[in-house]
Amino acid sequence: MFNLNGRTALITGSGRGVGAGIALALATQGAKVAINDYFPERAQEKAAELRKQGLTAFAAPFDVTEMASVKAGIARIEGELGPVDILVNNVGTLPHGMVPTPFLETPEDDWPKHVNNNLYGTLNCCRSVAEGMNERGWGRVIAISSDAGRVGHFGSTVY
Repeated sequence: MFNLNGRTALITGSGRGVGAGIALALATQGAKVAINDYFPERAQEKAAELRKQGLTAFAAPFDVTEMASVKAGIARIEGELGPVDILVNNVGTLPHGMVPTPFLETPEDDWPKHVNNNLYGTLNCCRSVAEGMNERGWGRVIAISSDAGRVGHFGSTVY
């Protein structure tokens, strides 16, 4: 497919699901992958699973909604694996899940949680790696989105 030897990839929300699959695909192509998840145990388990397959993986648990947490997490990644060359913004749901609720019944105080996670999480991660990518003259930022943003999704409009 493609060769990512020597590249470091951070995949947010990669402790399970789609993100875990993306991490496996990138690691299989030679990337050193940073497994991010809100829950440390998920990040650690997935990273260990990849290492058992002979791949390079580092558990990088942090909360993408908190800039200080993102910066500290990326500093740990860079200390362990090197500068982040590839950022896959995959986080898309709240750490504790979503409760399907029609929009008109969704409490307004639930809105910021989704916006912080799905929008500001992406912005925080992009801001934290973009300068280094610019300085090195190479980098890739990939944003994963849901079809729910295009066609709507009953019960989770804010998502």
